[in-house]
Amino acid sequence: MEPRLPSLKDARSIGALVEGYDADPAEVRAWFPLHAAELWFAEAGPPEYLHQLTERLTRGPAF
Repeated sequence: MEPRLPSLKDARSIGALVEGYDADPAEVRAWFPLHAAELWFAEAGPPEYLHQLTERLTRGPAF
């Protein structure tokens, strides 16, 4: 089993990545649903898992 991404374990890591790469927070947030789908396919979880990941990433920390 592959380890989970740090950003799912530590909400602060998203903000640190945005700041570290001087990224636009709105552009980063726009990709969250795609990342949720990617994680869902990687885990091959049930459909509810995709919805859960999308919500979790979308409502994640403000940066």
